[in-house]
Amino acid sequence: NGTLERSFALHGPKGCGKTKIAQEFVRSHAYAFYISFGKLPKKEALSAFMKTYIPDVAGIDTFEDAVDAFMEKRSGRPTLLVFEQEYTKAMAECKNCFWKYIASLPNVKDCYITDGNAMGDYNVKVRHRTVADFFKAFPDYSREDVMRIHALTGGILGVAKELNQSADYDENVRTLLKYDSAFSTYLPSWLTECFRSPESYYPILKSMADGHCHLSEIAKDVGFANNKCLTYIEALIKNDFVFADKPKGSKQSTYHIANSYIAAWCRYVYGKNILQVTDPDRLFDYVRSDIDKSLAVPSFRAACMRFIDEAPKTELFDFRCSKAVEVKKSAAFKFRDGSRVVLDLCVKTDYSSFYFVFPHTLDERYTKEYMEKIYKVVNKFD
Repeated sequence: NGTLERSFALHGPKGCGKTKIAQEFVRSHAYAFYISFGKLPKKEALSAFMKTYIPDVAGIDTFEDAVDAFMEKRSGRPTLLVFEQEYTKAMAECKNCFWKYIASLPNVKDCYITDGNAMGDYNVKVRHRTVADFFKAFPDYSREDVMRIHALTGGILGVAKELNQSADYDENVRTLLKYDSAFSTYLPSWLTECFRSPESYYPILKSMADGHCHLSEIAKDVGFANNKCLTYIEALIKNDFVFADKPKGSKQSTYHIANSYIAAWCRYVYGKNILQVTDPDRLFDYVRSDIDKSLAVPSFRAACMRFIDEAPKTELFDFRCSKAVEVKKSAAFKFRDGSRVVLDLCVKTDYSSFYFVFPHTLDERYTKEYMEKIYKVVNKFD
């Protein structure tokens, strides 16, 4: 709309749907152009670009000439270039050839799709789909089955793309468990993009999926020395497969799988390829008996925070509150009897204070006694 700087990014975790959003936008806006070459070599990438955007131009053998011909065809009209995240020579050369136009023409913009942090002057963040999104997508499912489907897919569109909103819960789970499904193949391809030997990381992720969270436990389980195991874990953290948590007062970190889909893959796909083909009913029965005790609700805290951030102030907070003055996360209070109460979020405004306690697992229930303790904490520390 003329207000953006020359570059911005569409960013978010892998599989959250960035590319789908970009492609749908390009299809519905004539001034937007999606550029992706995959792993094509330079010569083939150039040929693909020409066939797509300048099919009537011949005699071109460089990206520079191709981009010049494309921009000449645009004749100064507004242009948005959407570049897929690809670290290839073809993509690098294509971007470089476009840059002189982006830098000099105010109506030419570029958008980078990236799995990493935001880049550029303006940024659009895309998240994995939340439990609330899945409730809307599967209105006829029981609430428990929606939670289970979401836990299996982790809200990742690249995994959930084969789900059928018209099918029942059992049918959709069976679809996910097929040996050639997106559920089965997504994590291996994801790891292959990040590591030269992805199979070395499977045992570590499987160990975490089985409940081991301390370095010594994981190393013993997979048969690695502690220092070697830590090197692998740090690589997994760097690529967002795992996160580290260091509880207050603890000297050592604990390590956890970052998305429930990864845990689900480790429990229901890893080492079960033969079962997927020869006895899918047996695998389905195992998943049905295991899922409630083994998969936590994915990103539940993030979903709660998103609700709080986006809910109208008139619904959630006092109507007089314009903005938060102070926000505290994970405030823990200890009683004389040794028990603890954790307030997940404390929001103070000019007029009032608000305290939030989020559900922490699928099955957790808060007793009257526990809620009375929270009430005492609120009154004591306000």
